Amino acid sequence: METLVDPALSRAPLVRTAILLLALVAGACGRGDRTGTRAAARSPATPIDTPRTDVIGAPPSQTHAPYRVVSVTGSGSVAGRVVIQGAAPADSVVVATLDQVVCGDRSVVAAVDRNGSALENVIVWLEDARTGKPLPFTRRYTLTQERCQLDPPVQAMVVAGTLNVNNADRTAHGTRFLRAGTGATIAVVHETDAGQTVPVEKVLLEPGRVEVRCDNHPWTRAWLQVFDHPYFGSTDEQGRFALDSIPPGSYRLMAWQPRLGTREQRVTVTANGKATADFIF
Repeated sequence: METLVDPALSRAPLVRTAILLLALVAGACGRGDRTGTRAAARSPATPIDTPRTDVIGAPPSQTHAPYRVVSVTGSGSVAGRVVIQGAAPADSVVVATLDQVVCGDRSVVAAVDRNGSALENVIVWLEDARTGKPLPFTRRYTLTQERCQLDPPVQAMVVAGTLNVNNADRTAHGTRFLRAGTGATIAVVHETDAGQTVPVEKVLLEPGRVEVRCDNHPWTRAWLQVFDHPYFGSTDEQGRFALDSIPPGSYRLMAWQPRLGTREQRVTVTANGKATADFIF
């Protein structure tokens, strides 16, 4: 007996197969478009995860090559002074809201350390020094809580060092270290009484600027500048600074003070030469 098959039914599998293939192609195209859109959104002119390199206070730059110690032949030096013209920012008057017996009722925090026009404790460094002399051998530093203030208020140091946090007050302090530029907490050191010293290494693991506060006394401030190279220093009472054993070349010379900000100039170091560079705030 002959079996009759409806022509429409015989074509049904082909139709379903064609529809399925069209759906798969359309889905793939749709996913491709969405992927392209997400990729475009994640790829602006400056990637969102690219750290800033214009200021040291930002997260450590990943674009700088690691510093390398090399034999320097015919090294040169840079020296100069940092001065201020005109009136300096007003000093701050701190009124203690607790622990007045230890902290005092009020204290004056100088905006700048100056001797006439000379500025002391201004940090000066070569921003783009990537090769040269060995890092400083001494890598132990001290930060002291005294009368609910941090001393010294500004300090330059090198990576992979140890910071001793001292308490000279008969009260508790919670010294908090924050990554400048992001506000991320690096470490918190708790000191409970006078004479206590707490060594901390975590704070100096990466280059960059670190803000220091006290959880117990919120008016307390200090700043640390951490470097991964040896070409840095601070000005003395006469506003003078000197950097030596520098490989010949052109560099960005920076000067920074917490209340006055940053100054920059280009300096050229010649073989066995002595470059001079002054900063005016």
